[in-house]
Amino acid sequence: MLLTAYRKLPSVYRLRAGSGTDSYGDPVESWTTPERVLLKGAILQDATSEETGAILHSQKLLLVPGKADLTEADRIEHDGDQWRVNGLPTVKTGLASRTFTVATLTRAEAT
Repeated sequence: MLLTAYRKLPSVYRLRAGSGTDSYGDPVESWTTPERVLLKGAILQDATSEETGAILHSQKLLLVPGKADLTEADRIEHDGDQWRVNGLPTVKTGLASRTFTVATLTRAEAT
């Protein structure tokens, strides 16, 4: 018999800008239809939140099992919210633990 309730966590996706063209026909980065990739086993942990005036700045820590294809230009989607990757993601390996890709995420929103 299962004594704990099973709770499905929201999926975590990596969003990467696609390419488009500007009014002159030059190639530019476009977020209208970003490439969306599921980060299997990824979790987000609360890091910090601080309020400056009417803006709430939040940070989360992203942990992805293995070496994830993640750059500082990417965005992360979790539970309907989008977060920006803040700085270079790092790959952490240990002697007694698995390999993880770790990144700090930030988001600013009006309160």
